[in-house]
Amino acid sequence: MKRITGILLLLFVFMNQISVQAATRENIQLSMENIEEIITEYSPDLKIMKNNLKRDKEKYKDILDEVDDKESEVSSLENQINNYKPEVKPEEQPKFSNDKEDNTLDSLKNDLRSAKKELDSLKDEKQAAKYNLKVSNIRYEKDLQGLIESAQRQYIQYVDTLLKKELKQYETNFKNKQVEINNIKYGNGFISKKEYEKNLDDITDFNNELKEIEVKEKNELKDLLFSLGVPSNTGIKVDTNIKGDLDKISKINFEEDLDDMLLNNIDLKIKDIENDKVKDDSDISDYEIKNNRISLRQEEEKVKIEFQKRYNNLILSSNLLKASNDKLSRTQDDALIMQTKYNYGFASKKQVDELEVGLNNKNQDFISQVNNLYMDYLSYMKMKDGY
Repeated sequence: MKRITGILLLLFVFMNQISVQAATRENIQLSMENIEEIITEYSPDLKIMKNNLKRDKEKYKDILDEVDDKESEVSSLENQINNYKPEVKPEEQPKFSNDKEDNTLDSLKNDLRSAKKELDSLKDEKQAAKYNLKVSNIRYEKDLQGLIESAQRQYIQYVDTLLKKELKQYETNFKNKQVEINNIKYGNGFISKKEYEKNLDDITDFNNELKEIEVKEKNELKDLLFSLGVPSNTGIKVDTNIKGDLDKISKINFEEDLDDMLLNNIDLKIKDIENDKVKDDSDISDYEIKNNRISLRQEEEKVKIEFQKRYNNLILSSNLLKASNDKLSRTQDDALIMQTKYNYGFASKKQVDELEVGLNNKNQDFISQVNNLYMDYLSYMKMKDGY
């Protein structure tokens, strides 16, 4: 893995000067490390999520205020009933006094019964709103991390395309030089018309492939900026050196990570809140409580299986990267040997050129494997953290 890290460093040092920048007054440096910061500042999706969370918080606060007001009303009515003393004028002392007293007291008692009923209903709403707010807070964090992970994946894919575009440009330039040489050779009769036309067809294919990847790179950048919420006319400088300690993968303790994942998992936390809500509801039967427990256990098994899949994918990507690294190393060695042979006249320029093209292809394969590994590592670590 150390040799892989070394090749990665060489590759990214070679490519690290690449930047995508528009001529505007504002420029943003984009890297894996500051994606969350950029989303926090720019993302309209995040602003909507924040507004929804604020709305739920205000709803809960309003219900708390309503409960307080209704409790004050109940307390006031109880005091009025307990301290009730009918005001009866001397001339009204005869038979009507008891009737008036009963009517007033009955009215107060009716108001109290109605207020208590409304208070009970508000308390139920308060309890439901409390659980809803807990879930809203958790879902907000989950959705935020979802935005970040999605943008990080797009960023990794974009860097992958950007690096491959640079390699394709190098390869195309190399082929164009070959065509220039072949034009001279053909003009002097050193190669056949068939070979000459084949070289022309090859360079046409290379130029078309370069145009395709250039279009892909531009589209991926637009999609990435949209996901970040950054205006499309904003200057952007992309750091292509994705920092990641690949040696950490070989040191992963899956069982420990599994325990962490189960503690952190957002979906399980939401299930726990739903179970608490059910337990606090006196109208819920024991069967429904049992069903919720079963559902929680099913959810635990589901996330365990998914986490195992992500771990397996990560290990597979790590092994594939090692294999790709071995192929790249062998091709590099072959290219050096062939260049030495050419320097001493034991190999043709064509043989050297063919190995250069092969090395370029191996570099592209290696970049793809690095991209896959980063994707799988990101997926694994996000789930470990609960998202």
